[in-house]
Amino acid sequence: MPAALVASIVICACATQPRLVLFLERDGLVTNEYAFRHPDDPEAAEHADLIVTSGSLFARGGAGWTGPVDNRSPGPRSARSTNSAVFRMLTRRRDFADASVRFGLRLIRWHSGRGVETHDWDGVHVLLRYSNPQTFYSIGITRRDGTVVAKKKRPGGPSNGGTYTTLAQRRAPFSLSNTADHEVVAGVQTLSGGRVRLSLRVDGAQILAVVDEAADGRDPILEPGRVGIRGDNVEFEFRDLTVR
Repeated sequence: MPAALVASIVICACATQPRLVLFLERDGLVTNEYAFRHPDDPEAAEHADLIVTSGSLFARGGAGWTGPVDNRSPGPRSARSTNSAVFRMLTRRRDFADASVRFGLRLIRWHSGRGVETHDWDGVHVLLRYSNPQTFYSIGITRRDGTVVAKKKRPGGPSNGGTYTTLAQRRAPFSLSNTADHEVVAGVQTLSGGRVRLSLRVDGAQILAVVDEAADGRDPILEPGRVGIRGDNVEFEFRDLTVR
């Protein structure tokens, strides 16, 4: 049956008010990849405003949570497994062009061990102007290799039908501890001449800013899309997600 554990309120389409605010209410499963793949199953935990294309999303203590991370496909309620080693959460709304995505982030633990394939790019990422798995911007907030990275993905190539282009990369000037929430603000904005600016602030400090000018031969992404949060081999929580 549907899980009404997250209240999503569209407040205003104007620049001074949030366009989307997500409130996490009582604890439990919100939605998961099973619901995305089996929308006609009456046991599926569908949600009116969010989709999870991989992994499981729970509410816990007012925060969104990946659940205990594993790499086994979940059932309708994610009772025995979550598959949140590959976590992909997106808004159903796909009309976000210029956007500022703000939320609190708490990194809990890395997923590793016997049989787990780890990568330098494991971590938490914000997805912007997401049209499909081959077209979006990604800002890696915290990665296993200790870097902050802004990327663009365009169709055509070896990565699930697309190619990633790194737009900016630097050593992370902070450490996301497991004892405190960190305020994350990721932004995307179209500039004159069809250029696109990406930015990241953490705990009030400017961490990254880059302009995509298609110097790589792959055009900037100008079309509106979904926003989302991605996680790879990491258990984490987020709270008070707001899109302006």
